[in-house]
Order: sequence, then structure tokens, then C-alpha cells
Amino acid sequence: MTLIHTGSTIPDGELCLTFDDGPGPHTTSISSYLRNEGISATFFLIGSFVAAYRSTVRQLLDDGHEIGNHTHNHPCLTAQPSLTGPEIVTAHNAIRPFVASCEKPLFFRPPYGFWPTLPELNDVRTPQGDRLGDLYAGPISWDFNGEDYSFWATARDADDPAALQRATSNYLRAQRGIVLLHDHCGDNALIAVQTQTYRMIRRLVPQWRQLGRRFISLRDAYRANYLNVPM
Repeated sequence: MTLIHTGSTIPDGELCLTFDDGPGPHTTSISSYLRNEGISATFFLIGSFVAAYRSTVRQLLDDGHEIGNHTHNHPCLTAQPSLTGPEIVTAHNAIRPFVASCEKPLFFRPPYGFWPTLPELNDVRTPQGDRLGDLYAGPISWDFNGEDYSFWATARDADDPAALQRATSNYLRAQRGIVLLHDHCGDNALIAVQTQTYRMIRRLVPQWRQLGRRFISLRDAYRANYLNVPM
């Protein structure tokens, strides 16, 4: 777990859906919809949110999705590199009861995609004695960021149809690779209240399919060696 990875060799037309900053009030809606569509996504969870949404985390797994580590408090790790190990370990302790029987390695994504590149983190151990380098693959970045949060931040309110349309149109530009979305918001209360990503995904999936897009899980991309360090 040293250098940022993207889905740089995921085939053209294949999208890998990932959601950051949950769990939150709309996570179950997204999870259920994607399950019904036969799509497996990865949800990178903030550890400090898990306790209030334990049933949501269980539903994510029951719906066939994967959960990843997005730190415990969503700090900028390049601004505070000393927090990196403790943040990952504390978040791991929050999700550990849910992932005990999940396939390893798990996936980690740093907040904002900012990563301090500290090779020594591989040897940091959890209270159970597990090395982070054995537990986690990544850090996982993305190939397409439609910046859903920016549309919700400037929306008139939580039901602004124009903001929803603009965000949807922006995400329809995705042609391949790991797609970044947000089921909640880890650092902005307004965005957390005004998010419409749970509505947007219901528009995106059928339109993506009309455009010929297909869906691949992050786990399947990992197994196929599609996750690589950009050159």
C-alpha cells in the first residue's frame, strides 16, 4: 500500500462504480437500486460514521457490494501525514466486524485522493496484529470524477432539478474506468443535506447502458489486474 492506483487498464466501455464518504441517510437507497440492477459497487466508508449506520453497512454487504476504508475522520493526509496510520487503523477497527469473512485484501482510498506515499505504512499493525500492507490494496484513486458534490453545493435546495440535470449530464461523459461518486459528504454539512446522488444514479444507469457502457466491480478489476500505478 504505497502508490496510488487507478483502473488504467479497465477496458473501454466498462465502468467501476465507487462511492465515498458514507454511510449516510441515502446509502441504502443507492445500495438497493444497484442490487436490483445487478451492479456491484464499492463504498469507501468513513469510520466515525459507521456506528450510527450499522444496519446500512450490513445491507451493503447483503446487497453484494464491497466496503472499503476511507479513514476515520476524513482528514487531508498530505497535510497531516502523521495521522495516516492511526486514521486507517481506527477506521479499520470500525469496519472490522463487518469484513471478517470478506475477501482480502480490502480496499483503501484516501480522502480527496491525496496520499503522502509512506511505504512504512505497510508495516503498521492493527490491534489484532495484522499488517496494513497485508490487509489493504491501494490506495485506490479514480479515472473519472464527475464532482457530484460541486453540483449539490451550488444547488438551490435538496430538490433542485436543474442541479440534478447538470450533474447527470456531467457523469454521462464517463467512458471507462473507476468512477467516483458520493453517497454522503464527510466534510460539508450543506452538501450532505442537498445531495441528490441517490436520485442521479437512477438516471445514470439506464442512460449509461443506452450508451453501451457495462459495469465491473472493483474486486473483479483487481482480480483481472486492471488496477495499476499510473505512469
